[in-house]
This record gives sequence, structure tokens and C-alpha cells, in this order.
Amino acid sequence: MLLKPYGDYYNDYAVKVTELLDAFPLGQPIIGEAAQKDFIKLFGAILRLENILTSFDDFIGNEMLNARHRPAIGVETVPGHSHKPMDWLTGQRVQYSLGFTLPSDAAELIEKILDRVWTPAYDADGSPATPRGSPN
Repeated sequence: MLLKPYGDYYNDYAVKVTELLDAFPLGQPIIGEAAQKDFIKLFGAILRLENILTSFDDFIGNEMLNARHRPAIGVETVPGHSHKPMDWLTGQRVQYSLGFTLPSDAAELIEKILDRVWTPAYDADGSPATPRGSPN
């Protein structure tokens, strides 16, 4: 593949990162399927450009969207609504994680759950999972 000049890719990257940060401010949830799709499409384009830009030495130190930004970017899904944005994101081979907000009294509520209700966790191969922090 013949690459265009670095500046061509970087200018496109800078425009897209600015557009992303303007449309989806850091620390703000992205609510609604249309907004999620817009975010995913734009973020995917940025990741593709970053992938190309890493082949240029000039890109080192000029990243606009670095590791400190990434944890603050979140897509919020509403229970009972479509998972299409997450399915699309998976198809783009972008890593993501899902989470949810716990109530402030979560620890107290968990203590009320009876021991007989808990079930073991299993790894993908079907074997019992080793608890985190366990010496095994």
C-alpha cells in the first residue's frame, strides 16, 4: 500500500479528534442509539488513522487522543434498548468493556444475599474461575 504524506493523514486525524471532543465531551455519557452510532463511527475513523499514523516517526508525541482520554470515553446503553451499537463496535474489532453504576449501599445489599444463592464463576473453557487476588 502506498501511503499519502504524513500531513494529509495528520490533518484528517486532527479534524476528527476535534470533532469527537466537541461532540462528545470527556466525562459525559453518550446517550441514545443515534449518538452512540455517531460516536462509534467517528472513534473508529480515528483509530484507523492512528493505526496509519503510527508508521510515521513524526507521530510520536503528537497524539491528540492519548491514554488519559480513553478511559473517560463511555457509551451508555439504556436497559431494554438496542444493542446494535455494541454489536457494530465488536465488528470493528475495537475493545470495550461494559459496566453499570452500583447504588451507594451496594456493599450492604451484597451482605444480605444468602450464601446458598451464590453460584461459582466459570472460565471460557468451563473450568471453575480462580478468584482475583487468589494465590492459585
